Amino acid sequence: MACTKLFLGNLPEVTNQIIQYLRNDLKSLYSCILVNRHLCQITIPILWEDPFVICRGHHYNFLDIYFSFLDDVDKVELEEKYGIKINSSSHNKPLFNYPSLIKTFNIFRFEMHVVNWINHLDSLPSTADSEPIRGNPSRKIFFPKTIEDIGFDIKKDLPNSIETINSICVLLFKLFINSEASLNNLRLLSSNGINFLPEMQKLILNNPKITSDLRVITLDVSNVSSESFLTSLPSISSSIRQMNVFFNGMSINISNVIRSQNRLSSLSFENLKYNVNLMNAFKSYPQTLTSIEFNICNFTNISSLVGILYLSQLKSLHFFHCRGFTVRDFQSLLVHPNPLKIKTLRVHGRTSGINLLLQKVGLNLQHLDLMLFEHDEREKAFDSIINYCFEIKLLYLSWIHEDDTQQLFKLITRVNIKYLSLEYSMYFENLTLLKQLGQLLPNSLRYLDLCLFIDPNDLKIFLNNCKHIKLSYLLVKNFNVNNVDLTFSRLKEFVKNQRVKNFAYQICSFDPNNDEHNNFEKLFDEIQPFVTMNKYSDLIIKISDL
Repeated sequence: MACTKLFLGNLPEVTNQIIQYLRNDLKSLYSCILVNRHLCQITIPILWEDPFVICRGHHYNFLDIYFSFLDDVDKVELEEKYGIKINSSSHNKPLFNYPSLIKTFNIFRFEMHVVNWINHLDSLPSTADSEPIRGNPSRKIFFPKTIEDIGFDIKKDLPNSIETINSICVLLFKLFINSEASLNNLRLLSSNGINFLPEMQKLILNNPKITSDLRVITLDVSNVSSESFLTSLPSISSSIRQMNVFFNGMSINISNVIRSQNRLSSLSFENLKYNVNLMNAFKSYPQTLTSIEFNICNFTNISSLVGILYLSQLKSLHFFHCRGFTVRDFQSLLVHPNPLKIKTLRVHGRTSGINLLLQKVGLNLQHLDLMLFEHDEREKAFDSIINYCFEIKLLYLSWIHEDDTQQLFKLITRVNIKYLSLEYSMYFENLTLLKQLGQLLPNSLRYLDLCLFIDPNDLKIFLNNCKHIKLSYLLVKNFNVNNVDLTFSRLKEFVKNQRVKNFAYQICSFDPNNDEHNNFEKLFDEIQPFVTMNKYSDLIIKISDL
């Protein structure tokens, strides 16, 4: 009876919650469409929020559906100017106003799908050789796992391929505007060849309705038009919660833009040349800011980081491959009376003085991700963790060397970690790690991720010593390409006997011509009845997931 009420829509709140829970499970969502009209009406808008993220092989029919909404004038222009005929008669009247449903717009993926839609049009003749539209025929574009790994090559015989692509992209974006779409996520990262970006920016500024509910924006400030668009943001949206800015070497003052966003909680800068006004401006930034990330930024001329201390709600701080920091910069934080109550700290690269930052935030720190390339900096950072950081629940350490092992053991015994990831910096045998690590792991541990050169004999000792732990997740990436079947067999017995719910195992260099590696594939099938076997990358728990 309850299921009947649910499917008929008599329990709308529960039904909506179930569908939202399934929003990342495309197969289940497609199945819901077929159940009944009520579930279809709930599910279709979710599927069409970001259609450009989905890899659809050679079938780009979702763009055909968009084009069916064009008016006759636009269809005639496509046919007469570019030889592209939109045959609306082949489509029944759409049940939904699909262009109005889009919520995420990524200009890079958008153009990629348009190029591939053109390449699969039967009405256009193919060229003998693909015409690269990027200027570098050998350039490969790599997308996330849901996007095809292909280049931006036109395979059709067109008088002007760049003009065709630009015109179609602008035409489609105008369709979204005219359909009264309202974006939540806007990503305008330009790449070589996206010539329609300035026109797209003008359309957005002239039609603020499409960004009236904007929450996430990612911008590439690499030219005058992008800089002008960025500084005009306050006039089109004040509801942005996450802002990501790629400066590409340009140095501009965006403080007024940030101050205008009274709901801003997350801020990310990439390739920023340090501007003293930015750090001072933190003192007047919205107190809603909870996360700041600096990626490949230059802090050479910095005098202090004290401005960060005025962000009273800051909970997460990230420095990725930044340069120019000195010990003095972090010393200014340590001696300042204002607290820095962050719970998450991530630092990757060659950065001096992180041990002082750990002392400042130690009492509140719960999630720590470190990848320090210099041994002296790792040693000092590990000492600070041991002496000042007692509340850490998640610890991800990368670029570890054999010389760090004993200090690492001491560190692990001082905290009640629930999530632990260890990655050694080189593909060499970890002489002492596995032999002693198992007996030192805390009972609180539920997630363990090991990226090591694994010897099967050392692994046996390790697994025998950590049977006291009730792991829910075990992830292993093995740099050792030998004895992979023996290594996996021992892991299989462990996860089976310990009832580990989620298990992932990956060989860094799989050789299909190696009989031992092929046998390893068969072992995968044998373990499926006992444990949920996942891809290594799919099972990784990110700090943002917690």
